[in-house]
Amino acid sequence: MERIYENERIRVIWDPDKCMHSGICTEGLPQVFDIHKRPWVDIAAAAVEDMKRVIDACPSGALRYEVPNEPDHARSGGDGDVTKTE
Repeated sequence: MERIYENERIRVIWDPDKCMHSGICTEGLPQVFDIHKRPWVDIAAAAVEDMKRVIDACPSGALRYEVPNEPDHARSGGDGDVTKTE
């Protein structure tokens, strides 16, 4: 089941079934992605552009994001399909 973390700046979607635990996210932005905290994603802890960069590097596509008011606002890392969730 996907988990969604969102505010007015960004929506981050995580699919634990796709996650291969590469550590790209936790190493790239440890203040946002911290497996020792609940919730483990804190989208208020970094700039949107930084989160987009790290999510784009996700090798499994388990992380993806949507940014309001961007023409191509849905992106995922890895080879995962990007689908907008409602």
